[in-house]
Amino acid sequence: MLGKRVYIEMTYEGYNLNKTLNEENSNFEYTDNLNSADEISFTLHDYEKKWVNENCPLKGDKITAKLRVIENEKEEIFDCGEFYVDDYEFSFNPDTLNIKAISIDITSKLKSEEKTKIWEKTTLKALNSAIASQNKLTGEYKGKEIKFQRIEQKEESNGSLIQRMAISN
Repeated sequence: MLGKRVYIEMTYEGYNLNKTLNEENSNFEYTDNLNSADEISFTLHDYEKKWVNENCPLKGDKITAKLRVIENEKEEIFDCGEFYVDDYEFSFNPDTLNIKAISIDITSKLKSEEKTKIWEKTTLKALNSAIASQNKLTGEYKGKEIKFQRIEQKEESNGSLIQRMAISN
């Protein structure tokens, strides 16, 4: 009888990394953060120099990750979600690539573009929907109705505004 086994299922810009991650003793970490973006980090062995050369990572590259857990002949899939490369580092001898990624597309304007705006007579749900729509996202809000007479957004990204309003209320 085999014990619990965990397999990583990952794509990097559509390229399947399952074999590389599961057969080469690569490291993988997943952090499910409550008040900030989720994070993953992993290490790839690059003996063939395919990552340092033609496939060099770029900030914002898309990664999907799932964990497949098998125990007592039952299988469960845990979908970690979509992530975007935030940082990477090559090491030599042995040749490895360490990648860190977060669940927010850092190339989008949601977190990077600072705005100044006054929001009047609105709700947290309406604010969330408006900001999601501006960034071509689907906003989901599950919670009590929180009303605001006035919200001042001063040189602050929309992502930071939503986070600030959700945490403070």
